[in-house]
Amino acid sequence: QQKQIEKVISAWNVIMLDDATYFSHKSASEVLDICQPKLENLDVTNIDIVNAFPIPELAEKYPFVKKGGHFSPKDCKSYQKVAIIVPYRDRLHHLKILLNRLHPMLFKQQIEYRIFIIEQSGNDRFNRGKLMNVGFTEALKYENFDCFVFHDADLLPENDKNLYLCDNNVRHLSSAIDEMRYHLHRSSIASHSVYAQP
Repeated sequence: QQKQIEKVISAWNVIMLDDATYFSHKSASEVLDICQPKLENLDVTNIDIVNAFPIPELAEKYPFVKKGGHFSPKDCKSYQKVAIIVPYRDRLHHLKILLNRLHPMLFKQQIEYRIFIIEQSGNDRFNRGKLMNVGFTEALKYENFDCFVFHDADLLPENDKNLYLCDNNVRHLSSAIDEMRYHLHRSSIASHSVYAQP
């Protein structure tokens, strides 16, 4: 029985990475390393808030994004799989600008992500909370995401170092915004961009 156990163990390589142990039938050289964004490539970015590129142009501009708003790094394994949920209605101009900002930023961060645009139809009052709940439920049908980012269509991250990753706490991604002179307004903490682990 001991020989059988040894045979099974030798068929599987135990690969130690920074904070995880992987049991794999592949050798260490065949397993992708965890992605680590190059901090020198992440910085405060000049954001184009005027030009809203048509969606087909955005698809050409960012060929690394697959249909359905999905990106996964090729040369490394993303630390987390991130779902970005955008409650939306009648803000196409803002949405195009947001997508033009998020795709290159998240590419630089080397994060596997999928963007979900959750649109409310009809003329009822806009219900962000309900749309976020729908987005969360729908996202779970696609993937086992490690992190959920709830993002307003009209908020643009200025700094690439604002990593779209989760830890054990809920975090407000836009704690300071330019129209509020970069002061946190506690009354609006639940609006804008928030992330959380499931």
